[in-house]
Amino acid sequence: EFRRVLFRSARVFFIGVEGGFSFAGAAASSSAPAPAFGSANAGLVKKDNVSLREAADVAEIARLIELQKPAQEVRLDGAPVDFDETPTVTTEASGALGEALRGCRGSLRRLKLVGHRFEDADAVTKVLLALAAARCWRSYLTNSNLKVEGGRALASVLRGFSALRVLRLEDCEVEDAGCAAIAEALGQSASLEELDLRNNDMESDAAQVLARAVPGMKALRALKLDDIDEGLDPVIEALSGMDKSDVLKLDDDDDDDDDDEIGR
Repeated sequence: EFRRVLFRSARVFFIGVEGGFSFAGAAASSSAPAPAFGSANAGLVKKDNVSLREAADVAEIARLIELQKPAQEVRLDGAPVDFDETPTVTTEASGALGEALRGCRGSLRRLKLVGHRFEDADAVTKVLLALAAARCWRSYLTNSNLKVEGGRALASVLRGFSALRVLRLEDCEVEDAGCAAIAEALGQSASLEELDLRNNDMESDAAQVLARAVPGMKALRALKLDDIDEGLDPVIEALSGMDKSDVLKLDDDDDDDDDDEIGR
């Protein structure tokens, strides 16, 4: 009788393990419980298909930032372009977005505003001033229509933005004049590690300005530009004088650090 009881106990134990029961007799979950909101990517605020027409449209983003405090990374991908090329960030909404970003002061390490259409240069300025106030290290504005005016607005912000380490402006329509303004503003950015100005129609005039600014970029590790033949010679010479010839990346060289750690 004792052996029959022992056998039954052992059989129940193995059935319990195989069938997913806990030792207490309660049914065990077949998978781990879902993590609490945001715990899988602590500090990350991410939202796709973003279209900010009014200040009220920023409320959800502000709520997410509040939930993820201290927010280390904010990624806001713009809504697809429509027939009318409707702005994804209006001047009105940019003020509210700026206020939300200012709330990340001291914690924000990376901001990605990719694929956005700003209503005007004022909208660009409001967002960028907040970015500087938050002391964000890495700013990605890839494929956003800053245009020449937005490039100049960015330049005015960059002059006092000493914390910046990465600035990606590929395909932002800033053209030669905007590239020149940005390059000149970065001339004292000793902490800048990466600058991407590809696909902005940069020409030799901006390249000359960039060549004069490069020596002030002491920490530069990657300078991503379009190959404009002889127009880049001054930049190449400036980099060579700093023993940094290898930092120049032309055209579509791979972005090998896009997924580095948030807090890095």
